[in-house]
Amino acid sequence: MTTELPPFFSAESIAACESAHAHGAGVEMTSGAATDLFTDPGNGHAEASAAVLTRAVNGPSFQFSARVQPGLRSTFDAGALLVRTDDSHWAKLCLEQAVDGAPTAVSVVTRHLSDDANGWSLPGADAWMRISRDGETFAFHVSTDGAVWKLLRIFSLPAHGSVEIGVVAQSPMGEGCSVEFTELTLHPHALSDPRSGA
Repeated sequence: MTTELPPFFSAESIAACESAHAHGAGVEMTSGAATDLFTDPGNGHAEASAAVLTRAVNGPSFQFSARVQPGLRSTFDAGALLVRTDDSHWAKLCLEQAVDGAPTAVSVVTRHLSDDANGWSLPGADAWMRISRDGETFAFHVSTDGAVWKLLRIFSLPAHGSVEIGVVAQSPMGEGCSVEFTELTLHPHALSDPRSGA
């Protein structure tokens, strides 16, 4: 007997987001053209036009993960996981099309201004991504099989109590990007060793 998993995001929040559609227990997000979530470190311009769907999570520790499958067509098209403490403090873990055309693990940490860093190229536009929290310390991990995780970044955000977690679809230089987010999970405990990814 198969038990259907409940949706990760509420039906109300999905219905309220024009860019989101339920996909079994997961969700499909579609961004519009020229959309991004980024605060330019050069001029301070904040762009918040990307398709974003979030939910609140309480507690000082968690692990939030999903399989991310973006339809990459243009430079900087991406599907991402998001953690946000307020409008000026947030971070996203992206599967993004880099300037050279390769699907790439990318991290953006924003403390008023965005700190954008490319990680490594991935074999395709399909990866498991995870955000973990332990107090005000966060870690980004990426996996190509959902079992073995590799650390991309450890950083801090001012996080007192509840934070938002969610998913993002963006297409800063393109005509739009559709992203499937499946295998969405939330575990209410910290990693024993963020650097090992275990």
